[in-house]
Amino acid sequence: MLKEMKELAKKLRNRELFTRLLYGWRSFSEKQKELLNIDGEIITICAGRRFGKSSYIAARIFHEAILHLRWKIIVAGPSLDQATIYFDLLTSALETSPLKGFVKDIKISPFPTITLKNRSQITVRSTAYEGKYLRGRKVNAVVITEAAFVKDSVFEKVILPMKLDTKAKIILESTPNGMNYFYEQFTKGLKDGSYNTSFHATVYDN
Repeated sequence: MLKEMKELAKKLRNRELFTRLLYGWRSFSEKQKELLNIDGEIITICAGRRFGKSSYIAARIFHEAILHLRWKIIVAGPSLDQATIYFDLLTSALETSPLKGFVKDIKISPFPTITLKNRSQITVRSTAYEGKYLRGRKVNAVVITEAAFVKDSVFEKVILPMKLDTKAKIILESTPNGMNYFYEQFTKGLKDGSYNTSFHATVYDN
């Protein structure tokens, strides 16, 4: 069964096709396709509410987890409740998606976690208490939701150092919240477009 799942994953390297299978959606706007296909080592996404950024990033990290053996992915936010949105999106979609065959186990406690048959994991945590629940975690990718509301010190001292041992990809997504580290990363992405990349959309782009 695992071999069959791997072969299916190889056929689904196209993120748009994968996302359609996950959610059962038929089409995307051009702006949504842009979000699905953006790449970089640090990706900063500034998008209005109801654009659908959480759904598309959730699909993206599930895709990465399937394609990579034993990958560890963390989704974190200012509160566990905010970060759990990703977990809820995926578990809800997997109830009816043909991609549910990739899943080995789903746990709610102590931290919501989806474990795949290839031993990759997607775990939800909080950035509270100066990043206490993220410290010492070896990951291959980390998503920070509502990133503009996470302290600069947590990004600089806890999240950014995650790149040191595994070269972890970092995805920051949020609505704007002043001239903080999120604003700086978004500006870097606009100038660079390679290592640092940025994406902007409003609710009207949905």
